[in-house]
Amino acid sequence: MGLRVQSGETYQITYTRACYRYPDVLTLLRLEPAGRETLLLTFAEWTWAKRYALEGTVNGASIALPYRDLSSDRAQPLYTALLRLEGRAGQEVCLRITPLDSTAANPTPATACARVPE
Repeated sequence: MGLRVQSGETYQITYTRACYRYPDVLTLLRLEPAGRETLLLTFAEWTWAKRYALEGTVNGASIALPYRDLSSDRAQPLYTALLRLEGRAGQEVCLRITPLDSTAANPTPATACARVPE
């Protein structure tokens, strides 16, 4: 099954199940290719946080991202976002999200890495 967005590109729709390893892993992040120089972020947090900080690195060096904060008006069990990384095609990018409004006693960040599609 595919999903066509305004740009005319078709993305595959997949089923995602969030499996936490309480109490050590409370935040999840998955990265998938989503078109030229674009990654699809799928993320979640045990207490359904609504605000996250986003950081990126390539080979351990910090990189500029089009945005540094991810937020939603209402709490949800799972979120998705498209992140366009211009000039990063073919590079392996690691992203880290940190919940900013978690109600967990010790919220954990999550990191995932993926090669940016050309």
